[in-house]
This record gives sequence, C-alpha cells and structure tokens, in this order.
Amino acid sequence: MNSPRFSVIITSHNQRGYITDAVNSALTQGCADKEIIVVDDASSDGSPATLKKYGDKIRLAAFQTNQGANTARNLGVAMAKGEYFVFLDGDDVLLPWALDVYNRIVDARKPKIILSSMNWFEGPLPEVKQEETPHRLEFAEYKYLFKRDRRYQAGGSAIIVERQTFQSTGGWTDGFFPLDDVDLLMKLGYSGPTVQVLSPFTIRYRIHSSNTRHQVPKMIGALYKVCLLYT
Repeated sequence: MNSPRFSVIITSHNQRGYITDAVNSALTQGCADKEIIVVDDASSDGSPATLKKYGDKIRLAAFQTNQGANTARNLGVAMAKGEYFVFLDGDDVLLPWALDVYNRIVDARKPKIILSSMNWFEGPLPEVKQEETPHRLEFAEYKYLFKRDRRYQAGGSAIIVERQTFQSTGGWTDGFFPLDDVDLLMKLGYSGPTVQVLSPFTIRYRIHSSNTRHQVPKMIGALYKVCLLYT
C-alpha cells in the first residue's frame, strides 16, 4: 500500500468542546490522499470516549499521564506514514480546501515547508459561506524559510513539513512551551525551499480563554528562552 501524501496529526488535551470540530474538519477534506492521527494527551474531560466513536476513521493514541503538546505531536509523527506532516491543534480547524491547497503547492513546487494562513474566530465555529470558497491561490516562494520577507503569524496549526525535513530537525522540542511553533521554525530555518500561502486562509484559529497567547508571563519567558537559544 502506498503511503499517503498527508498525515494530519491532531493533538488534544481536555478540549472536548472543540475536538470534534478539529477531527471533522480533517475527515471532510476533499483531498483523499490522507491519514488522520489523533493523540489525546491524558484528557480527563471525556475526550477519549468522544474520539473512540470515530472508530477506524482515525488512528487514535492516548497518553495515560499528561506529556505536553510537543511530546504528543512527536508521538503522532512516529505513527505517521505520510509524505508531509500537517499539524492541527485540537481547538483549531482545517478549512474545507486546506489539503487541496497544500496538494497543489506540492505538485507545483515540491517545497520542504509550507506556511499556511490562519483566520481567527471567537465563539461557535462559523459556517463556511459560498463566497468564501477560494478561486485563486496566491503564495510566495523562498529558497530558505529564513529568507522570508512577508509577515507570518506562527502557529502549531500553520506549519506543514516534508517528512525527512522534519525528522532532520529532531522534531518538536519536548517541554518547550509556549512558542513551540517559533522554536520549530528556527530549527527549520535553512532546511530548504519554503512556500508561504498568502491566500486563501486554510486554518480557522479559535480564540478562547485558555489560549496560551493570553498568558503573557509565560510568553515573555518563552521569548527569552528562544533568544538565548538562537542568538
């Protein structure tokens, strides 16, 4: 059996109110060349029972004790068979055309890294309106990620990496949180051709009270750590 082009790796800890949106958004992608891996990081809110209802539609793994987002992502990677890893946090969702967009880019440019574009929302998941369906794909290409000269909003759900490229970095850094996404991007800086999606949005990023970006002291501490490591 051929390996899928995309491994969608979804990680979740106590996100019962959101995780079905995330999983359903992956299952309903038009691109069929995919597998969906979900890693539950020792949730105590009933999430595991919710996820088991998907049966063989997903590949499910679960920790018995909380290990952290990066360890959960790395477990998903260890299970994955795809050519590209598509990471998705359990409170975010893929827009219906996301994998089709990534697939078109891979066919045309064969990048090592794809940086996707996120649309933020708060409250109930908005329905996708007919007028939102994209008719045009716009992207920028760089020899290396560090050559990027356009604004980019980093996020764990906004990074797609070719298998061997990801493995060459050593993966997500266990215990590095928050700014784990920035840490990974720093490690990928000179890994090869990078495409940044300018349009359309491919991710809906959910704003809620538990977002790490609301925890200012933690963010400042992580920024200091990034500076120490990479300057």
